[in-house]
Amino acid sequence: MQIVTSLSSRPAYCSDTSLISRRWQRIGTQPEMPCLSKMVAILIAAIWMVVAAGSVLAQTALSIERDRLLDTYAQRIGVASRCEAWNQMTAVQRGVFLTVTDLLGKRSFMVNNYPVAYFKNNPNDGCLPEGDDCTNGCKVPDDQTGWCDSVTGYDCWMRGKCYPVFEPRTNFETALNHVTRIWAVNGAPGNECGGGDFNRLYFSADDSLIYLIRNFGFGLPEWDYSSDPAGPHGPFNNSSETISGQPRGQMHFWRWDYEAQILSRFGVEGIYDPHIVEIDIDYNFSHDSNPECYYDGTYGRFRYQNFWFNRGLGGSAEYEYDPCL
Repeated sequence: MQIVTSLSSRPAYCSDTSLISRRWQRIGTQPEMPCLSKMVAILIAAIWMVVAAGSVLAQTALSIERDRLLDTYAQRIGVASRCEAWNQMTAVQRGVFLTVTDLLGKRSFMVNNYPVAYFKNNPNDGCLPEGDDCTNGCKVPDDQTGWCDSVTGYDCWMRGKCYPVFEPRTNFETALNHVTRIWAVNGAPGNECGGGDFNRLYFSADDSLIYLIRNFGFGLPEWDYSSDPAGPHGPFNNSSETISGQPRGQMHFWRWDYEAQILSRFGVEGIYDPHIVEIDIDYNFSHDSNPECYYDGTYGRFRYQNFWFNRGLGGSAEYEYDPCL
């Protein structure tokens, strides 16, 4: 048994929903989201220019983190180097490793961004004073009575009658920086596409990361409660998922350290680690999770990269990574 002991010009209206507020639409109903004002759009463009300028650094960082974690995996399977561990992996295992490390290393920020302003979806809702700025409070019609209620900007947002404008991101720390080791990278027999115990990765999280994984909303803004009706994969007793669209990341973990058990799952037999996390990427509603399969005619790796390309730090999933070079 192996044991780890670590505990504004007025905005026009549009039909698209803003990515930066998508996490919060699950709280209330918001049938139509206003486009951002020209000034805010310029600000966001400037932020993306900064991110783009640092893309080379981001690629270097991901490569370094992958090297570091492959070193732990090489130790786990008893080989001399990360290169030897890589050469022993199947194409499916490599695909799992590359997509999961990209999801955690380029798309999963540790720190939330917070709104700095709120604007009404409908500035002509009949409540005085007229105007769309609700940053310092405003009045909006009550859905039940139709009367105009005085609300804060945040409450207006929670009612689905305002949209937020977020502060520029200054902290680009990602979840992968807080992964301490890889326990297992599972492929699939016969390269089958399904999930179960296959096509997933097990990692150990440090104290900062496991806290955010367990406590929804305090960080990891790309992640939230899981909507999977099957619930957590036993013996884990909690789970989370990325907030929208597919391919979707899903994690399974212990709510508390004291609830951890010795695992008997494929690839992690005999492991006791209160901070172990199971993660896979689901490519469809059937939870098929093999990146080497085709989904609706699209190769899994391409399907993943196409969906996640503009999220987080942006850019490719860096499938050209080779630890032997």
